[in-house]
Amino acid sequence: MLLARAEPAVWSAIDEVQVSVYPGHEPSKDEISHWLERAMQHGVEVRLRPMSKFMESYSEQGTDDPVLVRRIYDTCLVAHVWRCYNVADGRFYKCPQAHFLPKFLNTRADDGIVIADDDSFGAALLAYLNADVPLESCRNCLGAVGKFFPHEEIRGVQWRDPQRVPTEDLVDWEQLVKLENTQYVYSLIMRDRRAADAEAVVRLDRS
Repeated sequence: MLLARAEPAVWSAIDEVQVSVYPGHEPSKDEISHWLERAMQHGVEVRLRPMSKFMESYSEQGTDDPVLVRRIYDTCLVAHVWRCYNVADGRFYKCPQAHFLPKFLNTRADDGIVIADDDSFGAALLAYLNADVPLESCRNCLGAVGKFFPHEEIRGVQWRDPQRVPTEDLVDWEQLVKLENTQYVYSLIMRDRRAADAEAVVRLDRS
């Protein structure tokens, strides 16, 4: 695995590594021990995350319901809380799907902004991140409200089949309502902040 071959400079540049562990492909105890030893040497936290289920992330058919698109965008933890930004081909994207879906579905959506080396880019980037208008990709994206499904291995020619249905068939409506509860989302944000604050304290202690 790449983690086992990582150079010291890589370990020195990161704070945390999360390893997704899939059923039937678990790393050996020796591999894990090696990772933990290297991580301890560089003050890096390693987390192993068993992946027994997954969330539907997009619909190839999408939806023409602007109200649903707005609800999915407004409750999107990926863009608004987890901040899973992407940089590709000189452009900045608010989330991975904003970069992936237009290419994958062969649409003309342009959901990123050009990274410019000038004084106006900071303001443009902030406006892009804070915009309350859904992206074009949100018509096909499920944000943080896709239905969960159990882990399974299927043939490559079949993996797109479950997404060839409308967005409405893949939404976890109960989760959508929960995320529309601002107190629930606030609790998620505060949980992440508390974790970050705790890690900051650990770093200070180490120094």
